[in-house]
Amino acid sequence: MGAKIWAKTAAVGGALLIGVAQAGSALTMTATGGGISAVVGNYACASATSPGLCAIQKTFDYFTPGTASGTITVDTNTNLATVALSIASFSFDDVSAPVGGVDEILFTNVFYSVTVPVIDNGSGFYNQTGGAVLGTVTGTYEQKLGGATAIAAAAFSESVSYSNLVCPTGGIGQCGLTAGNGAAGLYDLNVGSGPALTKFVNTLNVNVIPEPATGILLALGLAIVAARRRSAP
Repeated sequence: MGAKIWAKTAAVGGALLIGVAQAGSALTMTATGGGISAVVGNYACASATSPGLCAIQKTFDYFTPGTASGTITVDTNTNLATVALSIASFSFDDVSAPVGGVDEILFTNVFYSVTVPVIDNGSGFYNQTGGAVLGTVTGTYEQKLGGATAIAAAAFSESVSYSNLVCPTGGIGQCGLTAGNGAAGLYDLNVGSGPALTKFVNTLNVNVIPEPATGILLALGLAIVAARRRSAP
């Protein structure tokens, strides 16, 4: 193929590939590790406790870490980020003594879902804007005492406020997110005899990379454009 014909073909092919890769100007990041890993940002307190004091007057603390899977997609046309993350298993343990006959709470198949407004801060990250946004958290929790099941596992689906979303603009690195903030956004579950309501806060730090298909298309498009520049007279 002649240099001029190759140049034209490469230019068209590169434009098409990059166009497909950036269709809708959306960056989809796939979770590759991390999840609920920070003890400080994960806790629970009695429902009567003021949300602002929950981190101090907590009754359950983060015990067994959980790894996240799923995606976070940023649409740069609408400046919205859609979170769809799952954690297969993690647990909380009582801080000082059993609460209502419960000393451990095991969570399974927990799914976090929300769409929040974001902005490119110009320093390599997208930041959530405009305060907390209402979303959902669903899954199953099992209450235990001394390692045995205290109350049969129960499914739950709760509204929760999401805040503090931060993700890398290049799609490689770590995204942070809090489900349950310092206001009225903590989600309540029935814990122990009574049962009593207990508020929960989950902070996620998730390792991410761009969705493979998007990354491949971008790489091919850039390679063709590079070849065009080398071959053009």
